[in-house]
Amino acid sequence: MLCCEPTAGCVSCQVDCERAVVSYHQPPWWMALVFLVLCNWIGLLFGLLLALVLRREEPKESGKDRSFTLPLRLCDECRPTLTNVEAVKRTLRSVPLYRRLLDKYPRAVISLLDQPTVPPL
Repeated sequence: MLCCEPTAGCVSCQVDCERAVVSYHQPPWWMALVFLVLCNWIGLLFGLLLALVLRREEPKESGKDRSFTLPLRLCDECRPTLTNVEAVKRTLRSVPLYRRLLDKYPRAVISLLDQPTVPPL
């Protein structure tokens, strides 16, 4: 890819574009204390019951796991030039489809998965 020579060599790149974030809604611990101060024992009981009800809420997931394994054609002479993440990113950007993906997810985490292989014909 770097030298623009035809090649059958291929490396796999892992691109983690986005990770889902799971959040659990839990009431603040001081909620029961406020109810105790304001409403005595009945308020404390109400606050504890409210905390138990709110704690049973399902966790909320925001975002999605978006991860791709991308094949990248690379000859044996060009493979040693991929020494760091920036070099891999530059090489991926030379493919128009991968460039669009990296433009959409500029914070994507990129890594090489394996040694060069020759894909089956």
